[in-house]
Amino acid sequence: MVNLVKELNVKDLFFVGGKHWKGVPIYYALSDVFVLLSISEPWGLVVNEAMVCDLPVIVSNRAGAAYGLVREGENGFVFDPFNEQDLLEKMSFFVKNPYKIKKIGKCSKKIIAEYTPEKAAYQMLKGICGILNKGSDSYVK
Repeated sequence: MVNLVKELNVKDLFFVGGKHWKGVPIYYALSDVFVLLSISEPWGLVVNEAMVCDLPVIVSNRAGAAYGLVREGENGFVFDPFNEQDLLEKMSFFVKNPYKIKKIGKCSKKIIAEYTPEKAAYQMLKGICGILNKGSDSYVK
């Protein structure tokens, strides 16, 4: 990917590598779009973080978050990490439509706002009660 960016002479695209968690927010604040290039990622919590920061997301289909958090075309896109053309097309969308970045980023924040600790706890309790065959309604109101 780095070579492709150099070959295409793309400006204002930076690969910063891994960062200590305390320094990550500044990179979200400086960003326009978040891209997760993973070829293997059980979830990808960085997607949640980017969405909280009003960023559109482009997420590898190898990350679990792609299926739970990305609404294709609404808050970003999912791509195949083994298909450079697919990623290029998704990234090009934001280059060609910079005026849509803020609106799509706001959609990310709206989607991730639904992922609260309370809702997660409720879903876990509901699942546990279902497994115990007790019926979650008797425990969860």
